[in-house]
Amino acid sequence: MHEYSSQYKYLFDSWCLLLYTKRMPKSDDNILTVQELAVYLKIPESTLYKIVREGGVPAQKIGKHWRFNKKAIDSWIASGKTKVT
Repeated sequence: MHEYSSQYKYLFDSWCLLLYTKRMPKSDDNILTVQELAVYLKIPESTLYKIVREGGVPAQKIGKHWRFNKKAIDSWIASGKTKVT
């Protein structure tokens, strides 16, 4: 493997996600994916996965995928209970 392989994979995955979200019809945006919530909270996805694993964020697992209700996330932030040990 080339030393840049993971960097290019990240860029390709980001580009695909952007293209996918641009083509998706706009919904009411009440349900967020891990990627969308990480951007919304301005944290890395890996940190968000850690918080989810520890039960620190309101989340719902649907099959293999985590989903987040934006109103519940906003309430969670407003409550000040965002600290994870």
